[in-house]
Amino acid sequence: MRISKLSFTSILVLALATLAMATIPHTLNYQGRVLDNTGAPVTGQMDITFTIYDAETGGNILWQETLNQISLDDGLFSVIIGEMTPIPDYIMNGQAAYIGVRLDGSTEMPTRSQLTSTPYSFRVNSVDGAEGGNIVSSVAIDGNFQVAWSAAKGDRGPGDNIFNVGTNNDLSTAENSMAIGTDNTVTSINSFVIGQGNNMQGNRSVAFGLDNTVGGGDNTVFGEQNITTGSENCFLAGEYNRIINSGSCFIGGGKFDTMFTTIYSFIGGGRFN
Repeated sequence: MRISKLSFTSILVLALATLAMATIPHTLNYQGRVLDNTGAPVTGQMDITFTIYDAETGGNILWQETLNQISLDDGLFSVIIGEMTPIPDYIMNGQAAYIGVRLDGSTEMPTRSQLTSTPYSFRVNSVDGAEGGNIVSSVAIDGNFQVAWSAAKGDRGPGDNIFNVGTNNDLSTAENSMAIGTDNTVTSINSFVIGQGNNMQGNRSVAFGLDNTVGGGDNTVFGEQNITTGSENCFLAGEYNRIINSGSCFIGGGKFDTMFTTIYSFIGGGRFN
């Protein structure tokens, strides 16, 4: 018996998972109808090979799977492909992809079917464990937002484990740090910046405000154009205040206050202290 025609009743419908599943399966539900050269439906069982290519004719094989002893009912069959050999999501990365069908080891059917928009929806799975990519439109998150570590513990380096929200923030040499705002620079480890134009150089430090510079370590700075340099375990708030080469110091506010080479010192506020 010669098979001359494969008639598709429903082509490439995505096999959807329930919401409870951890990941979207890399499978497709494929339905078709096999007719012989007289147009009569074929019955019995067949081995069917499915191949995905990067071109409508010729091209490269991107994926392939053979399903054995598929039952035909009035020529109709319905199978899930990708269960034995999962379909990689890079196939759905926007490039054209076409699927060819071969019956019982015969020559592949002359016409390939292009993968259409429905299967492309399983590219959503790339959000889980993605190695890169861009979201170019608005995103609404209803619930918690989590950023996973980008490298294994003990093997982290510059640019690892960062969270960056805003415009022109530079965390390219930071580690385990966060910046929210505009034009902030973070070059330290385990640090957090919110605001604009802040320069975070100190490890394990926090800055909130505008154009603050934080050096040293374990410092917290609030306000505008404040500076800590070579200092540790200090709290600085206000505007244009300085803590230089000091430790365990506190400036609670005010303007133009300065602490230099001191420890365990306190300025509550005011000006020019």
